[in-house]
Amino acid sequence: MSYIEPSLKPFRIKNVKFVNKTVRCKKLLIPTHTALSGNYNETIINELRTLFTDFYKNTQKKQTNDKVYISRGKAHCRKIINENECIAVLEKFGFKTIFFEDHSFENQVKIASNAKYLIPNHGAGLTNMLFLQPGSNILELRKKGDSHNNCYFSLASTLDLNYFYQICDSMNPDENALTADLIVDCQLLQRNIDHMLSISN
Repeated sequence: MSYIEPSLKPFRIKNVKFVNKTVRCKKLLIPTHTALSGNYNETIINELRTLFTDFYKNTQKKQTNDKVYISRGKAHCRKIINENECIAVLEKFGFKTIFFEDHSFENQVKIASNAKYLIPNHGAGLTNMLFLQPGSNILELRKKGDSHNNCYFSLASTLDLNYFYQICDSMNPDENALTADLIVDCQLLQRNIDHMLSISN
C-alpha cells in the first residue's frame, strides 16, 4: 500500500502506524460521511483537490502532453478487449497511454494535474480526475445498460469538469458493469474525441 503515506502527507498527519492484528481500542474516532454514497460535498472535494495539487506542485515538472488515456490493460477485469485499436485512434489525437499502477502517488497527482483531457473506462483510475484543473475534460467509456454507476459523473460535476461518456458493448451483456470487459466502437470514439476537442477549445 505504497500510496497511503504520500496521500496522508498533505494533511500533516504524524505518527502513522499500520496495525496488522486485531486490537481493542479505548477510544476510536471515525469520520462521518460528508455526502450520500456516490455523491460529493462540493466545498470539501474542491478543498481536497487544492490541498493535494498545491502540496505536490513544487515537486512537479510541467508535462507537455495534456491528453491522457488511462489503461486498465494490467487489471484483472474491466479491460478494453480491442484496446490496441483504441490506442491507435487515441494516438492520432496526441493521447498518451498511462498505466497508473506503474506510478507513485505523487506522480499520479502530477500526471492528472497537468492533463486537460482524460479518457478512461469505468474504474478506480478515474478517481485521479480529482487532480484535474477546473474546466478540464473527461470521456468515460461505460458498459451499455449501466445506469447505476454515476459516481464519476457526479464527481466531475462537483469539480467543474466537462463530462462526456461513450456507451460500449461487452463480451457478456448480462455481466455486472463492475467486472465486464468492454468492446469500444472506435469510429464512434473518434467522433466523440473530435466533439470533445471542438467544444472545449
